[in-house]
Amino acid sequence: MGDQNNLGTMYANGEGVPQSLKQAYAWWSVAAASGHTKAKKNRDIAAKELTPKSLSEGQALAVEYFEKYSN
Repeated sequence: MGDQNNLGTMYANGEGVPQSLKQAYAWWSVAAASGHTKAKKNRDIAAKELTPKSLSEGQALAVEYFEKYSN
């Protein structure tokens, strides 16, 4: 859960990965689904900044990542 939140932050800031708010949204969504409070706040902020298309793509990525990487 914390690692997934950290991945979201890394993508949001472009730290060691290409900067992508869509990817950040996806990872924060996975962490939020596991109960990470800060990830939920970050995800909600990111959602407001994404276009509807990017938000939809981020949501699809979140489902994929949750199925693959969630405990």
